[in-house]
Amino acid sequence: MTKFAIAQIRDINKDLKQEAASNRRSFGAQIEMLALTGQIAAGLVNPARLSAGGQPVPVYRQVLAAAGVDLRGARSAQTIKDAFYRNDADPILFPYYIEERYREIQNQMRNQLTANDLVAERIPLTGQTIAQVPILREDETDTSGDTSRVSEGAEFPTLLIEMGNQTVNLLKYGGNLKAPKESMLNIRVPIFDRWLGVLARREELRKGRNAIKTVLNGHGPDTVAPNVDATAGGASIAEIVKGLQLAARYGAQPNIITGDAEVFGTLFNLDILSSPASTFGGAESFRTTGVLPSILGMAPRMAPIPSELDGSNKLLLIDPERGLIEYYNPDMDLVEYDYLMSRQMNVVQISEMSGLAKPDQGVGVTVTFD
Repeated sequence: MTKFAIAQIRDINKDLKQEAASNRRSFGAQIEMLALTGQIAAGLVNPARLSAGGQPVPVYRQVLAAAGVDLRGARSAQTIKDAFYRNDADPILFPYYIEERYREIQNQMRNQLTANDLVAERIPLTGQTIAQVPILREDETDTSGDTSRVSEGAEFPTLLIEMGNQTVNLLKYGGNLKAPKESMLNIRVPIFDRWLGVLARREELRKGRNAIKTVLNGHGPDTVAPNVDATAGGASIAEIVKGLQLAARYGAQPNIITGDAEVFGTLFNLDILSSPASTFGGAESFRTTGVLPSILGMAPRMAPIPSELDGSNKLLLIDPERGLIEYYNPDMDLVEYDYLMSRQMNVVQISEMSGLAKPDQGVGVTVTFD
């Protein structure tokens, strides 16, 4: 008989939380790993389960449903107390729900530029608050850095990877949802979920602003990866191509385009998109559905307002594979589990510790319009 790590809902408890911490995983990541490796009873979670719309059902939603907590449907009218603090419920499901739902909301911002578009990798940093950043730059003695034919005994063109003095500080960010204790416990789940959504989206906007700022300015005063820019006249396909050519010089292949709201908006007045005579495949769909079409192979994304792009008259062309590095503290929970498991709580505090670094110039180039 198969022995499951989670055979019933009561197996999702503080012991499992400690196991997650010892593996330097979030509680949700630990449960996800157990689901994907077949260590959760099929009656609770099925990683292959699809919604009515054909989309995968997140593991956390399946866990909550098995515990009688429904974020939608007839049972979603439950209060927080009835959903998570029943006699037969383990209150650890409440902070688990907050963490997973919070992250899910941040991944649902349609047509918006998010930090995930600008961050190529996330690196855990344990026991430190300052990260030393590897920097890729061209050797000053060889301005091209290109591989080339060399004669016997000659020097090879070199790209240097340096640790040097380039560092980035991990800073703590967060916010609170606060209400009187009785209100917090008796608020209905859908309303709480709405509040959580507001906080999650505000935090995602903050991350996006920070990421744009780092792309444009580097991660410190001595950055060796400053912004590169192509000046242009009026908005046109030809001028955007200038930006693509500049990106190619750094080995980058942008597939996202964003920018200052005014300049970005003028792109959609281009005849290729707005003219009824246009034969461009995405033009008619754009005019009838409002779905933003690809521009020269780049997906348009609306930058958060305000941001460093505001009033700059710049378009920003992004290659996510050459993106920023986000360093984070893996020992921090997104929420305080012990506090949220208490019926005395009246604050939901969400916090993270992270820092951004720009290791090379390929992540983005700008085109500045007159």
